[in-house]
Amino acid sequence: MAVVEFQPVGLRVEVAEGTTVLDAARLAGSDLGRWGIRATCGGQAWCGQCRVEVLAGRVSGAGEKELEMLARLGARDGYRLACRARVLGDVRVGLQPVHSGLRLQVAGTFNPPAPEPAVAPAAFELSPPEVGDRLGDADRLLQALGRVGCDLEVLRGTTDFLRRQGYRGRAVTRRGEIIALRPEGAPLLGLAVDLGTTKLAAYLADLETGELLRAGARLNPQLAYGEDVVARLGYASASGENYARIRGAAVEAVNELAAGLCAEAGCGPEDVHDAVVGGNTAMHHLLLGLDVSQLGWAPYVPSVAGPVDVKARDLGLKLGTGTYVHLLPCVAGYVGGDHVAVLLATDLAAHGGVALAVDVGTNTEIALAKDGAVTCTSCASGPAFEGGHISRGMRAVAGAIDRVWLEGDQIRYSVVEGGEPAGFCGAAVIDLVAALLQAGLVDRSGRLVKGRPGVEEGSEGLQVSLGGVPLTQGDIRQLQLAKAAVRTGVEALLATTGTGPEEVDRVYVAGAFGVAIDPGNAAAIGMFPRLPGATYVPVGNAAGVGAYLALVSESKRLEAARLARAAGYVELTVHPGYQELFLSCLGFPGGA
Repeated sequence: MAVVEFQPVGLRVEVAEGTTVLDAARLAGSDLGRWGIRATCGGQAWCGQCRVEVLAGRVSGAGEKELEMLARLGARDGYRLACRARVLGDVRVGLQPVHSGLRLQVAGTFNPPAPEPAVAPAAFELSPPEVGDRLGDADRLLQALGRVGCDLEVLRGTTDFLRRQGYRGRAVTRRGEIIALRPEGAPLLGLAVDLGTTKLAAYLADLETGELLRAGARLNPQLAYGEDVVARLGYASASGENYARIRGAAVEAVNELAAGLCAEAGCGPEDVHDAVVGGNTAMHHLLLGLDVSQLGWAPYVPSVAGPVDVKARDLGLKLGTGTYVHLLPCVAGYVGGDHVAVLLATDLAAHGGVALAVDVGTNTEIALAKDGAVTCTSCASGPAFEGGHISRGMRAVAGAIDRVWLEGDQIRYSVVEGGEPAGFCGAAVIDLVAALLQAGLVDRSGRLVKGRPGVEEGSEGLQVSLGGVPLTQGDIRQLQLAKAAVRTGVEALLATTGTGPEEVDRVYVAGAFGVAIDPGNAAAIGMFPRLPGATYVPVGNAAGVGAYLALVSESKRLEAARLARAAGYVELTVHPGYQELFLSCLGFPGGA
């Protein structure tokens, strides 16, 4: 038997060796069109619509007919027809970009400050030059605006711009530098990006008013090179070609998001004159093209932790002529600018009591604020919360079971966009295990109780099924590892800061997963310790909101830098008693 993993939806299926990738996809779920794989010809290799990319693993070689079709399609190396490629071992397959039916968290709790952007417009009107004038076009423009510098690309286009626009227009300036020349009435826009491990979210702003114009998200195409940060660091460090490929995937995705949002707003990327990016330390380093090898080894020190300002074009981003990108600062090797953005969005340091901020994901960052001091940690919770490493786990796309609850003694569930279920998304796994604990079908150690109604023997041992989709004993173990990682992080912060669980009065739960999970069910499985006085507050994509705040306000940008410098950090791998603490967090607080 072999496991076929479909990215970027994160769905896995076990098949017999020799099965075609197309048949594996059919076994994984019925609505393949929504996942970017079609087979109009019924698997006869003449339509070419089942083209996929083999990212890792072994498949059979391509025959002459398939090679002819791939050549006709202009497919790059690594692409195969799913109807012809037979599985010869575990395989990871990349599907076409997925948008329809995909739930990606963009919204957050916005309380935008008064606009105070890093860039400013300056209208100008010059008289045309006359014979005998000694000052150059750019000199006269700088003199008229009282500015001291000009971006080189702007300088190269100044003469042509002035003559085409009749010596009138709008200069965009940043700290004394002219970074763009635009026609009168052209908009002044900014772009904030949450560069996440799983998804990218982008926000288009009017910098003169602070108004949010458009927001959008897509899966991070770097998923094709590894679901978690460690896997991507290993891939990028293996060769220069790998590094360029994984970096280029993120750059292309940001460019596509920016262009799409601008098109919706009736403008173009050339109208974007400032940008802010928040990402974990690995995503931050990969975007900048920095060395990432040291992030995979103790002491996990970043190449640069402070805020970075760099020209967008130097990163390959297609925005305004001289636009700068501001990358939010990192706290440590595994607490990056995205978490600093969460601190900014929740105003955690200003909280009067004791508060936690938990940004749950493949890499979960946690912060505790007490007496105005913020202490952070990071835990490798893995992809189980997003459906990864669950035998029939998937992201929140059409066909995913997204919610589970007990109704009397019956377990009920809902499916994204209705229809027959294909797998579980992470929040549903938490719901289901909480329901199994309540019903006495799982004991405190996490073992399914043999002989109880609904517990059955499957190909991998004991399992329970919803709508024909099994959750196995192994899946429950994966959830235990993930929830124990988060619980260990919270417990370590409480111990380090001398805080009792009863002192915590608020828990901000951030990210798409934070919105999706039921806090009661998360507590029921022991993902959080018992916090009797705490109110759980879902804050949506707080990382995106924080990046947006830093985009529209330079004061918020400076505040982010102060937060990063002042934050304490707990490295769990060297925390006293870490292994014992983690093991103690594996079990469930309830159950048979």
